[in-house]
Parts: sequence; structure tokens; C-alpha cells
Amino acid sequence: MIPHSLESEWGLLGSLLSDNAAATRISGLDPAAFYVEFHQHVYRAILQQVATGIAFDVITVHNALSEAGKADNLSLMALNESAQYVT
Repeated sequence: MIPHSLESEWGLLGSLLSDNAAATRISGLDPAAFYVEFHQHVYRAILQQVATGIAFDVITVHNALSEAGKADNLSLMALNESAQYVT
């Protein structure tokens, strides 16, 4: 098994969802670095919104995941919990 820390992944995504500017401070991080596939999808959605200049939050990321077919009924709650994890 690849070494991983779910709490670190959760905290990083929560930090990004709480502070859009944080995305510029971790440039170069590959979505494949996330162990959890859902976290990869979330980070990829964030990167796409950063690349297009769109401010992102729990709702916009969830909408992007939904459009990509990567969201389910619990994903909005999971994203919200992630954002709350760091506050």
C-alpha cells in the first residue's frame, strides 16, 4: 500500500476550499498524489476552476463534479465537511 494520510488530504482540500489563494501556493501538485480517488476528482475540479479564473467554493466544486459525473448524494456534504475541517 502506498503511504498516505487521509487527514492530510482532507485538510489540504479544506484549506483550498476555504482560501482560493492557497491554490497558487501549491502549484505543481499532481491530482494523482491523492490516495483517495474522490480527492483526486475534487482537486482536479479546483485546478480547472483556477485555470479559468473562476472563484471556487464547495458549491462550484460540487457542480463541476456533478457535470463530470463524479458526484453523488453524499459528495456535497463531504465537501462541506472538508471545508469545515480546517476552521
